[in-house]
Amino acid sequence: MFFQPFFNCIFVCLMLFMTSCTGMTDIPSISREAASLIAVLENQNNRLKTFKGTGKLAVRDQFNVQNSRAAWIGHRNEKLRISILNISGQPAVSFASDGNYFYAVSHFDSRFYKAKSSDPGLGQFMAIPVKTSELIHILCGKVPVKDFYSAQIIANNDDYILVLKTFWGNIREKIWFNKQTKQVARFEIYGSGQNIQYQVDFDNYQSVSEYTIPFNLSISDKDSQIELEIDRYWADPPVSSTVFILKKPGQ
Repeated sequence: MFFQPFFNCIFVCLMLFMTSCTGMTDIPSISREAASLIAVLENQNNRLKTFKGTGKLAVRDQFNVQNSRAAWIGHRNEKLRISILNISGQPAVSFASDGNYFYAVSHFDSRFYKAKSSDPGLGQFMAIPVKTSELIHILCGKVPVKDFYSAQIIANNDDYILVLKTFWGNIREKIWFNKQTKQVARFEIYGSGQNIQYQVDFDNYQSVSEYTIPFNLSISDKDSQIELEIDRYWADPPVSSTVFILKKPGQ
């Protein structure tokens, strides 16, 4: 009994110390310069809600290159439709997401696919692990910012590099900004094993209405690369929700 008050005191002190340390580590670490660039990301084309476009598409891997044309239409509310066009300008393959289901149609042989998914991954169709919501951001000229705990800036000769990390210090995302224009030149998305899941490069920014859109972009991982050269882009066109629902050919 003599030692009980002593042990109680030690226990209380330890709890207070752990609580104070937890309170310190629960405060996100974001530098002032990093917060400024994060605000740039949030404001970039933030009013753009719907979009359409056409362009030249090149898909590369270690062995070959496939060139085609593509047309797309999207809504920031996780809705997207993309068609790969044949030589006559008609859809050869289309895939779409309406926020509830993912659809894919091969118009050549009438194959049809439908699965319930609010934000489907497009890896099996694009060979690069990009989610629909991320691709919508990219086609809007925005960066899909992942959840992060700390944000710091690395400066080199031409760029600011915004580095986003998890609570445990793992890199979540890196974003390159041009020092002069503050436009994004590149970003990398990292996986749990600290490997780069994919990288996006933006170039040839052009004004469309009140927005600034990169007309040349590429999405790549260690095995494949998708290059898109936009030739026409429409900002805020009227869009019906039915265009994001694909039906089985013949229905």
